[in-house]
Amino acid sequence: QEALPQSFDSGVWYLPGPDSESGSLPEPELVFPLGDADVREMQLTGDGSRLLLVVREDNVDTLLVVDRAAMTRVQRLPIFEVVDDGETYREYSGLTVGDGWLLAQATDGSFLLLDQTAGGTYETRIQDSLRPVEAWEYLLCRDEKVLAWDGERLAVAVNQDWYDKCGFYLAVYDR
Repeated sequence: QEALPQSFDSGVWYLPGPDSESGSLPEPELVFPLGDADVREMQLTGDGSRLLLVVREDNVDTLLVVDRAAMTRVQRLPIFEVVDDGETYREYSGLTVGDGWLLAQATDGSFLLLDQTAGGTYETRIQDSLRPVEAWEYLLCRDEKVLAWDGERLAVAVNQDWYDKCGFYLAVYDR
């Protein structure tokens, strides 16, 4: 068996399976270099055609949209500046992938609704904060949330079923 390299450059690597004849492991291939960027999250679009990477570069959390077939960057979109000034702490905290839209969330309750354009890139349609609603920053991280985007409005519903409270939160945001 062949040894893997001692270190890898930062990026997306293709790791092929063993050669069917010899059984040897081919060399991994760097297919999308990231340089000094720190990867925060990696997901696919619903149809699997695009790779969505959230990376941190120079205290800015940035969405990279990558065409999977060509492994080329389609878009680079800064989404949140990292803030830690003693009073406010904000950094990227999660990405929800919808049908033609994305919801990027930050730790301070702020969020961006990104809508996919005809060209396959994303544009910010709603930039808002869940901060006025108690515990929303926690609620959006839960798996039980339901999000709906109709191109004009974002509806967010979350079941609240912990401790002594029972019910649900519902919020609707306009463009």
